[in-house]
Amino acid sequence: MKNLAFLSLMLFFNLSAYAASVVCVSGDHRIFLETGSKNEIKVNFDGESAIADGILSSEEIDLVAKFSTLGEMTLFAKIGISHPNNYIFIKGKRFSVNCR
Repeated sequence: MKNLAFLSLMLFFNLSAYAASVVCVSGDHRIFLETGSKNEIKVNFDGESAIADGILSSEEIDLVAKFSTLGEMTLFAKIGISHPNNYIFIKGKRFSVNCR
């Protein structure tokens, strides 16, 4: 019984340590970012999903994702801060973005 309680606690803390989600807004578009158990960053944008390479921390996002129809997207932003250097680059255009 003691081992089961310990295992449950470890599982809970491991899952909560890896789970993170961020929403970024650029004009009428929303970008949803989630991390999984293998530290994969899943990006959902305009109805399409992709696994990204980069960093998603509690302070900033710096990643590149390749979508099958949208092409490559680059996202850099400080989370919770509206800053001129926060941007999303997709389809050859750069847009400002705010993430929370």
